Amino acid sequence: MLDGEFFLDEFPARLAKRGSQWGIVGQLGQAFLQLGQVARLDEVAGFVVAMAFLPVKLWVVVIAFAIFRLLDILKPPPIDWIERRFKGGIAIVADDVVAGLLTNAVVHLLLLLVGSP
Repeated sequence: MLDGEFFLDEFPARLAKRGSQWGIVGQLGQAFLQLGQVARLDEVAGFVVAMAFLPVKLWVVVIAFAIFRLLDILKPPPIDWIERRFKGGIAIVADDVVAGLLTNAVVHLLLLLVGSP
């Protein structure tokens, strides 16, 4: 339960209950529930931020996920600054949330460029 990790025994069940309200997020919760493995809260929080206010289309989700993972691995500024500035659980979650914000901005820009709603 340290460092932003938690077992997906209760969380996906709650997501699955809200599946009709949250669409793809509920489906992801159901998938995690079926897998029964450990997930990282920071990754989930970061990707939820990445997908906020974006259209839920398969190609948008795939592109957002790829950009999010790339940013999370490469840790360009300001993500690396967050990791250096803060320590412990706050840094672990905050760097993924910032990666999610950057992902969201990039995907919104891509949607504007391709003219898709």
